[in-house]
Amino acid sequence: MGAGNRTDNSVSLSWKPVSSAHGYNVYRNGGKVNGATISGTTFTDSNLNSGSTYTFTVKAVSSSGSESSASNSATGKTTEESPAVGTPSGLIVTDTTSNSVTLKWDSVPGITTYKVYCNGNKVTSVSVTSYTDTGLNSATDYQYQVSSVKDSVEGDKSMTVTITTLAGSTGNDCYDESNVAHVAALRAYVSFGYTFALGSNQNMGLYSMLQKKNLCKEKDFYYVIA
Repeated sequence: MGAGNRTDNSVSLSWKPVSSAHGYNVYRNGGKVNGATISGTTFTDSNLNSGSTYTFTVKAVSSSGSESSASNSATGKTTEESPAVGTPSGLIVTDTTSNSVTLKWDSVPGITTYKVYCNGNKVTSVSVTSYTDTGLNSATDYQYQVSSVKDSVEGDKSMTVTITTLAGSTGNDCYDESNVAHVAALRAYVSFGYTFALGSNQNMGLYSMLQKKNLCKEKDFYYVIA
């Protein structure tokens, strides 16, 4: 008899068949654990304590119900129970546009990986406590949750936050001009020779009269490339 796979609450057992046996009974620490006679040569003992050692034997059962002497003993130790994984708290939305949502949450001690869910579906895994979800539809409701992951074990999801993306631009607040004109009109700014949209920080290319972009205002001091 031998002990095989183990979890934090079970041990799997196997043994060689006995030709005259009608079935088998398994004993744990001297006490019978199976209900009906086992017809095969494998058995998984469950509902055990984690991190505990158990001694098992098996007896062959004849057609009349009599048992043979016990087999050699096998020792099996359950694994330690996986520690509980904390649930992120403080999930909030820090910014919203017509096509993106920025989330932030409190860190969980000992956690370096978080999963982000949108409308119940996983969208990404991150190693920081913030995330910007892009490519969304305008004027649409979205629900977000975050979970922690430690040693491949995922904890419970956080509370749900619901956010509605902004309505898209009507076209009256869009400006198809050169990057120089956008900067002059305070719709963009320059950094290291490149132009960036104010608020969204989208890269518009070189700061040049030859570079043109269509910028749309989504809210005060916030422009995106159309």
